[in-house]
Amino acid sequence: MNLKFYFSIFFSFLLGVIEAQNITQTIKGKVVYKETQSPLPGATIVVLNSNLVIGAVSDIDGIIIIKNIPIGRYGQV
Repeated sequence: MNLKFYFSIFFSFLLGVIEAQNITQTIKGKVVYKETQSPLPGATIVVLNSNLVIGAVSDIDGIIIIKNIPIGRYGQV
């Protein structure tokens, strides 16, 4: 067997592995009061324009972490 055959098998396997992965991202941030810049605990954050309802509630320090978000650009309101 020649080298070209092995390369074609390798790349076929590699493409199959890449297509099988669900690539996601994590959104992290801190929610603060506009005037005082102090943390805002308990704020509900929802990702708009997604097929699923995805969101989180900020912790006592105003921190949010939303995992497993489909890759894309999400703006702020």
